[in-house]
Amino acid sequence: MLDKGDKWILGGLVLAVALAFCARAVPVVFGRQQEVAMAVEIRTPSGEAMVLPIEDLPMDKETRWELDGPAGGLHLVYAPDKGFRVDAAQCPDHICMNAGYIHRAGRSIVCVPNRIVVSLTSGGERGDGLDAIL
Repeated sequence: MLDKGDKWILGGLVLAVALAFCARAVPVVFGRQQEVAMAVEIRTPSGEAMVLPIEDLPMDKETRWELDGPAGGLHLVYAPDKGFRVDAAQCPDHICMNAGYIHRAGRSIVCVPNRIVVSLTSGGERGDGLDAIL
């Protein structure tokens, strides 16, 4: 017969196994699988979208872009071994700078005050922004 302490231990073990299973299953079921980024899409406040294939970027040095926005703009950096990040921004809160490097398809950096979005795509997407249709 199990006493109260044994039941708590058994319940904790069952919960730990269930959480471990969910942690592995949730990204596959509810999100995109981590695909390799094939292109970067940069959307500016003017509505322009610049799409650059990553294979066209230099693989031996950093590449930098200065992007203008309503709050003063930002500096986007591509490091071949790390990915894309915002190096400097004129916005008041610098959340876009705190995003760090992104290097997988489906990841984005957004600077809301500057209205600039940097997204990585896998190249095989339909382009309508949908993951699935049920």
